[in-house]
Amino acid sequence: MSHKSQPHAARKAEFAERALAFTIDYALFTGIWYLVLKAVDPTLPVLLNEKGTIVTAFLAALFLVYQAFFSCEGRATLGKSLLGIRVADAAGDPLDIGRAIIRAVSYIPSSLFTLGFFWALIDSKGRAWHDLAAGSGVVSDHRLGRLRGPVLRLAAGTLVVAFALSVG
Repeated sequence: MSHKSQPHAARKAEFAERALAFTIDYALFTGIWYLVLKAVDPTLPVLLNEKGTIVTAFLAALFLVYQAFFSCEGRATLGKSLLGIRVADAAGDPLDIGRAIIRAVSYIPSSLFTLGFFWALIDSKGRAWHDLAAGSGVVSDHRLGRLRGPVLRLAAGTLVVAFALSVG
């Protein structure tokens, strides 16, 4: 008789997993932003480049499209793919494009002092404001594991502190 292990149900993704995935996606777009601004005018410093506002607005819009596209129909952003997490509806199924667009556009209010992102820490289902707006959540199909959990929490905590120090 062969013994097959039963697949385990998806679990709510931890805040640390979400933070790291978002950081990876954000870093991707920050790198693109830097390269585009240097290509537009290599003589100006990136942070003081007067063309930066247009490039930033364009890339912010592109980031929302990226988030919407990769949050529906079973796809995942680069960061979520690397962490093994995905966006799902309340039943654990992939979002449709309409709800994924609502979720992506709702990143705007979530970004206000990052309060909407940190809401996932106090919500009983781990949902951020953009998840609440779209009726979604972020889940993982992988067990957290004895080592993975503490390592993820340490990495995410380090990133949150680094972000807080860079903004403040």
